[in-house]
Amino acid sequence: MNTPTWTVTSLETSTPPVLLPPSSSSSPRILEGIKVLELCRIIAGPTIGRILAEYGANVLKVTGPGLSDVPFFQVDGNMGKHATEIDLKSVQGKEIFERLLEDVDIVLDGYRPGALDKLGYSARALAKFAEKRGKGVIYVNENCFGYTGEWANRPGWQQIADCVSLKTSSERLVTKISLSMELPC
Repeated sequence: MNTPTWTVTSLETSTPPVLLPPSSSSSPRILEGIKVLELCRIIAGPTIGRILAEYGANVLKVTGPGLSDVPFFQVDGNMGKHATEIDLKSVQGKEIFERLLEDVDIVLDGYRPGALDKLGYSARALAKFAEKRGKGVIYVNENCFGYTGEWANRPGWQQIADCVSLKTSSERLVTKISLSMELPC
């Protein structure tokens, strides 16, 4: 399968383009003033958020009750961020989250495919919310296994993907070695 590494899809076109906010400091942090809500766990998504924070974005990592995270990844992956816990399954949690959405520029979704959709915060729902407020939102969705194929809807993170791909690669490697190796006997 020959698919691009990433794609861009425009979900709405009615909101006008918005310029980056002017920097208020002497340091050239290009994303200063950009607000990001990060709904991600483990490695890939938090790394995206950390990079945005390093470039000056104000990143708020949103976790929920009962969502485990790996503590030693938090030290590196959460550098430069703020964090909060919001129960997106409760009425109060939804109200808090929607207040945050009123002023956000970027939403990072690293949860299992369809998880935010079930809570009412799919990419299309966020686009409609952005249309209503008159300012677009960048919705970034990272998915371990891609969007097509038999594993597209499986949850996963890098270690799982590494194991799956290593197994496949090692099987090929073993096959190549066993076919091309001559033993001096």
